[in-house]
Amino acid sequence: YGDNATGKTSLFDSFTWLFFDKDSLNRKDFEIKTLDADGNPLHGLDHEVEAVLELNNGKELTLKKTYREKWTKKRGSATAEFTGHTVDHFIDGVPVKKGEYEARIAEIIGEDTFKLLTNLKYFNEHLHWQKRREILLEVCGDISDEEVIQSNKNLSELPGILGGRTLDD
Repeated sequence: YGDNATGKTSLFDSFTWLFFDKDSLNRKDFEIKTLDADGNPLHGLDHEVEAVLELNNGKELTLKKTYREKWTKKRGSATAEFTGHTVDHFIDGVPVKKGEYEARIAEIIGEDTFKLLTNLKYFNEHLHWQKRREILLEVCGDISDEEVIQSNKNLSELPGILGGRTLDD
């Protein structure tokens, strides 16, 4: 926690971009670049996020991504032109392809699990009710129709009304 404009969201955006190429609002298309006082992106800067993680086995893993502008000087031209962006991926200081990087992250944590653990609103606001139910049943376990009926005397006639069908039926 902290005062407004102290970097809380920027820090969280950094983690979500490092792991999943998204910001904290789950957007892939967001402004990653540093902005000037007028809200315009500053050019010529590399934007880099690096994290050292301690894994369950006690070993450390260093993940790093660098977002940089690509400038190309066309033949015969005196100046280079902006032609897009590149993202470089590193695992323990070694450059790797994006697919290898994403596979390593997936071994550590899935995107949904990460969001469930780090975003209080994710469960209620982003998951469909059926997915929420599935998660709750996985965590807490399920109870049978019989257990529900036996727990309340007012439901004692329900098996006769159902006629062999389940409550879902």
